[in-house]
Amino acid sequence: MQIKDHLYGRKLHLSLLRAQSEKMSDKYCALLDRQETTTTGLMNILSDMYEKPSANNKVHLMKKLFNLKMKEGASVTNHINDFNTIINQLLSVKIDFDEEVCPLILMASLPNS
Repeated sequence: MQIKDHLYGRKLHLSLLRAQSEKMSDKYCALLDRQETTTTGLMNILSDMYEKPSANNKVHLMKKLFNLKMKEGASVTNHINDFNTIINQLLSVKIDFDEEVCPLILMASLPNS
């Protein structure tokens, strides 16, 4: 997840791990406590906004899937990667397609050639 990578880059990850030990100073522990509150709150807000399986998110992803069309001469590999990304996003919001349906949707997204 990009947010966690950003937190590690800014050395804010310790608050997520709750890695407080006896060797840390009181000031550092207070800083981690504050970061934990802020970081955890931010993660919860972002999770609620972008990972929540709301009807709006589901509709958006379904439209994205059904409107996905490979352009003539485009890379098949890139198109399949885009397709799989959308399918995985749909799985994360609890929408799963039958084993027979996914290949049919993929084939329908390919050009006639």
